[in-house]
Amino acid sequence: MCGLKFYIPFFYTYSTRMDSNLIGVLNWISQYLFPILLIILFEKGFFPFVPFFVLILLLYTLYEIGYIQNDTETIKEEISPTLRLSQNELQYYENNKYFIYCFRLTFSLLLSFVLYYEMSKAFYSILMCWGMLGIYVLYNQVRGYITLFLHFLLMLMRYVSPVLLFIPSVSINLIFFLSVIYPLPAVLVRLAKGKIVNVSSISIFYLKDYKDRYLFVQRYYTFFLLVYVLLSLIVTSFANWGYVMILAYFLARAIFFNLYIKHG
Repeated sequence: MCGLKFYIPFFYTYSTRMDSNLIGVLNWISQYLFPILLIILFEKGFFPFVPFFVLILLLYTLYEIGYIQNDTETIKEEISPTLRLSQNELQYYENNKYFIYCFRLTFSLLLSFVLYYEMSKAFYSILMCWGMLGIYVLYNQVRGYITLFLHFLLMLMRYVSPVLLFIPSVSINLIFFLSVIYPLPAVLVRLAKGKIVNVSSISIFYLKDYKDRYLFVQRYYTFFLLVYVLLSLIVTSFANWGYVMILAYFLARAIFFNLYIKHG
């Protein structure tokens, strides 16, 4: 049973990144799935469920290869690694790693062909999913400032690829917005943590104490919400009240987490 997570898409994420509980699943839905659905609905006015589901399945089948490599191979080179797998699971991986990777890559190819057959314009989204795998492999090999950039790029691509499926001509404004809603604040918070590189001289300008990260995120979304409201009121060509609503949603989410941490 300990080997199932290495093969079933989402199961590895659920087990190692969501702590195998409902709170982790709800956090993932509120932070990733729901905002993407909102953006697609605001931009297109409809939502084809099946191709979206297949793409997310493809994305995580490949993305979890990066997770697996990080949790099994990268930790061998780290002094104080984060251990997400038990000794039995690590041993299972060592005994079956080539089969695990072959299974996931073969399944990903099958999903890619199915998605492209049903929706030929999905080519660039499929390409981006496979590109993420390459970037994640590189991410697992390097450390330093480049790690933060690659982490940002991985998160941004994870948001862009499903949107690209339904909005082939993704604008610079949309890419910037997608970076604002989650990848950018996540990297800024990680920067302040200082685990990868010592950047306290930079993060001190916006987050002096890592324990105040939820308050920082709340202020971050307040700032960008005000910016987007003002731009939508002043610059007619820029006006997008859908973006404003999504930022308001993220602000409400940040306030909730800040209060939960304080009084939970």
